Amino acid sequence: MSDDGEISRLTARLTLAEADLGDARARLAAAERSEARYRALFDAIDDALCIIEIIEDGAGAPLDYRFLQANAAFERQTGISQPVGRTARELVPDHEQHWFDTFGRILRTGTAERFEDRADALGRWYEVFATPFGDPGDRQLAVLFRDVLERKQTQTQLAQKAQQLAAIFETAPVGIALSDAAGTLILANAEAQRLFVSGRLPSVDPVGNPGWKAVDQDGSPVATADYPGIRALQGFSTLPGMEFIHTDAQGGERWTTVACVPLRDGEGSVTGAVTVVNDIDELKRSQQALRASERRLQRLLIELQYRARNILAVTRAVFSRTVEAGGDMDSIAEHFRGRLDHLARTQISAALSPDGLADLEDLVREELLSVGVADCENVSIAGPAVGLSERLAEAIGLAIHELTTNALKFGALRFPGARLQIEWSINPADCGGFSLDLAWSEQGVPAIDCTPARRGFGSGLIEDALPYRLGMKTSLQFRAGGVYCLLSVPAVASAGTATWKEM
Repeated sequence: MSDDGEISRLTARLTLAEADLGDARARLAAAERSEARYRALFDAIDDALCIIEIIEDGAGAPLDYRFLQANAAFERQTGISQPVGRTARELVPDHEQHWFDTFGRILRTGTAERFEDRADALGRWYEVFATPFGDPGDRQLAVLFRDVLERKQTQTQLAQKAQQLAAIFETAPVGIALSDAAGTLILANAEAQRLFVSGRLPSVDPVGNPGWKAVDQDGSPVATADYPGIRALQGFSTLPGMEFIHTDAQGGERWTTVACVPLRDGEGSVTGAVTVVNDIDELKRSQQALRASERRLQRLLIELQYRARNILAVTRAVFSRTVEAGGDMDSIAEHFRGRLDHLARTQISAALSPDGLADLEDLVREELLSVGVADCENVSIAGPAVGLSERLAEAIGLAIHELTTNALKFGALRFPGARLQIEWSINPADCGGFSLDLAWSEQGVPAIDCTPARRGFGSGLIEDALPYRLGMKTSLQFRAGGVYCLLSVPAVASAGTATWKEM
């Protein structure tokens, strides 16, 4: 072979080598560009992305893992800088064992997993996707993850609030129910379930939920078609609520208010209703008691006006009769003062009684006590419990006052050896019904001329005024042993009103 031929072959080979080198450089440049694009993409991912190599013991159990690659987001998601080439236990000595176990399982099974787990050593929660990477013998995983601690905290707070709301919902002292468009309960607390026993709104199922009666402001019944539940399912709200009387299975009645509002979808169609039942029994009965008290107060004011006019009229009449009876000014003043005191005691006795009736026995005893006389060997008071109307109490009390005054001056209350008996009983009347018969009887008064020289206030009251004003039968006798007086009072006056009542 000539030298020229050898040179030609060498030149050709050199040319091919240069071409191969050019191709290699082109491929290397392409690879570098691809690597650059891959790295740019790798680092552009917001989530942390790393390639790890599992380190196992001789038995194949995971001990640790080494970071082979990590993107720029890795530090943001973990707080760890420059992890490549270092192991997890080196970077985070307290790293939890469950991470090593999980990654070891994924490597062993060859199956990718998506999961959420906590990393207490880093103070974070992670949402993770891990999958085997590279050749089976490489023991490598690609791990994509993000810190979801804020989301987990929000979920925990929401769960706590949901539990709180559920507790409030169940323990609320009102019935709360959510129903569908047919009135069937979807959600209801314990109180609503107790009230709506059929599981449906009472307005759409009155048979299954008996005992609901709505009333308007004047107490008139409300038609079922106007009940809040039906109105809400028609698209109308009932706020703040309609009053109902609810009768339970035991027959107990309680006042409630029922408020109901419709639920609508995005297009405005009614999809159900929210119903709230509030127990207002105590409030309602308090209001009723207040109104009753106001009515009683009004009646008392009217009664007070009547009594004021009546007592003024009686006082004028007593004063006129006292003056007409004659005597000096001191005597007139003394008699009038005593009679006025009696009228005051009668008014107090009637006012203290809940039913406005004055107790007859109290009336008699107070009159005697006003002059220092009580039950003793010489004075006896007896009779059943009887309540007197104000008008009758004034009349009988005034008669007792006049008899007492006379007994102090001339009769049984003046002489030590004399006796006084005041007794009353209830007996059949001649004209039907019953009469109250009160007897004033004096015995043992010395035989002196006790017939009055003139007819005074007391005699006129007993013999004329009482029969005329109250239809009473009276008898007044001035006997040798003392005064005897009988007052007989019918149970019903001529005006048809009761004058006394046995207690």
